[in-house]
Amino acid sequence: WDLSLNWSHGRLSRGQIERADAFFAGAAHARFRALIVHHPFFVPEDLPGFRVIGRADAMLKVLARRRVHAVLNGHLH
Repeated sequence: WDLSLNWSHGRLSRGQIERADAFFAGAAHARFRALIVHHPFFVPEDLPGFRVIGRADAMLKVLARRRVHAVLNGHLH
């Protein structure tokens, strides 16, 4: 749930970010680590009016620290 007028952009909760951090910390020796999310972490500059998922920066820091290999995301609304 998001307090913005357009909740279709999505938002990661602090709990989701903490759970991802703990999960990938426990998977440090896995050969391949990936995260699948519905909303994007990056939006092309030529698409005005769209934005990345809320708290993307915080999750991206976790993914970099935990050496996640791939992030797969859905579509823009």
